Amino acid sequence: MNKTIYALSTAPGTGAIHIVRVSGPKTFDILNKICKTEVFIKHFHIQRNVIWNSKTQKVIDDVLLMKFVAPNTYTGEDLIEINCHGSMQIVHQIFELLAANGAILATPGEFTKRGFLNNKMDLTQAAAVDVLVKSLNPYSRACALASLFGKTSEQLTVFQNEIFQLIGTIEVLIDYPEYEDLEKDLNTWINKTKNLKQKLIAIINQSSRLISINSGFKIAIIGEPNVGKSSLLNALVNKERAIVSNVAGTTRDVIEAYLEINQFSVSLLDTAGIHEHRSQLEKKGIEKTHETIKEANLVILVLDANKKSSRHLEILNDLTRLEKKYILCYNKKDLIKTTQIKPENNCVLISAKNNEINDLIHQIESYLEEYKQSASNLMLNQKWQIDLANQCVYFLDEFEKICMTHPYLDLIIEPLKNANESLLKILGKIQNYDLITEIFKNFCLGK
Repeated sequence: MNKTIYALSTAPGTGAIHIVRVSGPKTFDILNKICKTEVFIKHFHIQRNVIWNSKTQKVIDDVLLMKFVAPNTYTGEDLIEINCHGSMQIVHQIFELLAANGAILATPGEFTKRGFLNNKMDLTQAAAVDVLVKSLNPYSRACALASLFGKTSEQLTVFQNEIFQLIGTIEVLIDYPEYEDLEKDLNTWINKTKNLKQKLIAIINQSSRLISINSGFKIAIIGEPNVGKSSLLNALVNKERAIVSNVAGTTRDVIEAYLEINQFSVSLLDTAGIHEHRSQLEKKGIEKTHETIKEANLVILVLDANKKSSRHLEILNDLTRLEKKYILCYNKKDLIKTTQIKPENNCVLISAKNNEINDLIHQIESYLEEYKQSASNLMLNQKWQIDLANQCVYFLDEFEKICMTHPYLDLIIEPLKNANESLLKILGKIQNYDLITEIFKNFCLGK
């Protein structure tokens, strides 16, 4: 980390302003070489200055410099944020000057990685930064913020300390082989680990639900050909995204559209009609439909309210087998008397053609509301954290089994040490180079 790095922290493109972030031991030296007046060292201070090329005497931009002095910065290093006008031409010229004076372009997530390595945050907080930047719903955002402020670390540290204290107790007893109350202690230890395991499993289950919608809430619109799936998608997004036709089987590929419902980014997936395929092209379309169903968080099964069919019962059985939440959506209510439809669970009656879809939107909102419960508990924000937490649960299971079958102190202590290590890895207190590299490579440039 002896190199000074730079990157664009705002999204590329034209805008009001851009922010170029610079961090490292030579930050102030480099800025003094590319600014017209002295960049004096003062923490948490804004200074107006002019970026210029001293060799050509050419002015690049009139900027504001936000200055942060080590160690009290995001990265733990000297850090300056250059607020320039929002032209990418200006940004590129600033980049050229920074590079010419010894700075190097940062890798994805390198600013946060340096903050972690300089003990400005632990690994759960660093991971939360990435989730916060990419959050597409209010619950993921709230959980990421809680982790960023240390709540996840705090609770996991409590769990880790409980395991560590138990390891300490057993290590002391290993030195006293004449100890006789082992059976009583074994029951106490098992009860402790069972209680801890229950809490961890609850966190894992709730976290897994929320992680599944981190990249957006996916809704698959399925049904037989020509029941109005594409019309429904267009009604939901208020524009003609899918081709609407009276010819059955018009949609042979998955069509994706986006909208926002209750601050959730929702991805609508209009699929090929499910039926007995007559061509290779239709077969591929239906295969993609089945893949889409597996990936979806919610399925809308569209039926033609004007036609009798039992085909949907087979589809419902498949959805139940896959443990998929679904809404049964009878379309074309404008063509029937409402008394023709018998109410069912998760059932709505709509007319996509006439944009009468409020009941369906309310149903979708109720499913989104279920994620509020997940967000009310402590959260792990990423899959690698879930995997390590599951490892911890596995080793606690192993501890309990060995206690009951081979209750020798030198044997039962090993799975506890492994469980302890799993939690330390989540917190970043045991550094795994491959894991750290994998985590930060998915970050945005400039973060």
